[in-house]
Amino acid sequence: MSRSVSDENAERKRAQRRELRGLRAGLTARQRRQKSARATRHFLHGEQFMVPRVVALYWPMGEELDCRDIISGLVARGQEVVLPRIEGEKRPLRFLRFEGEKELVKGPFGTVQPRSDAAEFLPDLVILPLLGFDGAGRRLGYGGGYYDRSLAWLDGMAQYAVGRYGLGFDVQRQERIVAGPHDQPLDGVVTESGILRFRG
Repeated sequence: MSRSVSDENAERKRAQRRELRGLRAGLTARQRRQKSARATRHFLHGEQFMVPRVVALYWPMGEELDCRDIISGLVARGQEVVLPRIEGEKRPLRFLRFEGEKELVKGPFGTVQPRSDAAEFLPDLVILPLLGFDGAGRRLGYGGGYYDRSLAWLDGMAQYAVGRYGLGFDVQRQERIVAGPHDQPLDGVVTESGILRFRG
């Protein structure tokens, strides 16, 4: 890829992030709660989410879809829940056991993450936050590349295909997401409208 095309894609991604942040911010707190609750019900009733033994989720921040009730539901039915921990700018995320909200600590970029001494697991399924997605499974994140690096690393480490689904609101769906060669595609996305499958 030439530098000019790379630069153009980077600028298009920045513009798309600005647009998507605005769309998500346009939801009221009440709308986010209601839509998060509907997405939670879809997730917990999804058969594909009942099988994985170890599920990686995230602790929501800002205006992200609130997945805390998903975490509680998975723990209640005996599945292992792990959360990402940032250990370095260019390193893959570590996925550490969720041992309760009181055991979480502040991380970089306003994140909340497990303590460094929590037990580490390789997840069977990774649930990702996102700014946007499209019908081909392309995801737009926050620009740090942490999940893209981590999914590529997991693909090399695991002896099986690690599932990857996004969590978001319907308003975050775009006609086309700008993607580069290192951007990892999603198997599907869960929104307030239901479970969307793109592949697999």
